[in-house]
Amino acid sequence: MAKIVIIKNARLEQFQGAPGKSILVDTDSHGTDDAELYQQSGIYSKPQDGLTGVVIDCMGNNLVIGTHDYNFDEDIEKGETLIFSYNNNGVLQGKIKIDINGNIIINNGTKSAVSHAELNTALQLMVTAFNTALGTKQDGSGTAGVVTLDISASEVSKVKLP
Repeated sequence: MAKIVIIKNARLEQFQGAPGKSILVDTDSHGTDDAELYQQSGIYSKPQDGLTGVVIDCMGNNLVIGTHDYNFDEDIEKGETLIFSYNNNGVLQGKIKIDINGNIIINNGTKSAVSHAELNTALQLMVTAFNTALGTKQDGSGTAGVVTLDISASEVSKVKLP
């Protein structure tokens, strides 16, 4: 039988004979303490206290099979996905929206990302043009100076763009 409950506490622990740790929750309903939270693979979260959850009894084990946050009311289009997180005080801290056009929008951002490789190529062409424009010294000997630019330290290799 399924029950609608209010989550009181969530924590990471090993549950009974499980092969590893999982999110366990206590609820406001008697007999549903230490309910194990089942989540979609690849999406992992620890619910805030006060969220509504659905608990089912599965062969004597209480499983939370879904949670819902009635306080979060951001509207999205059909087909869009929104991932969000709160701080310990329940204040929204971050969100990532994947819209119906495949755009990934972080924290309502309006700025476009820049590809490191393309930016570096453009800057090196500018450096070459600048050095060429410097030309020779007034006395006719050699170059007036060599300008270099290295932006390799600015590359964020863990964020990939198409």
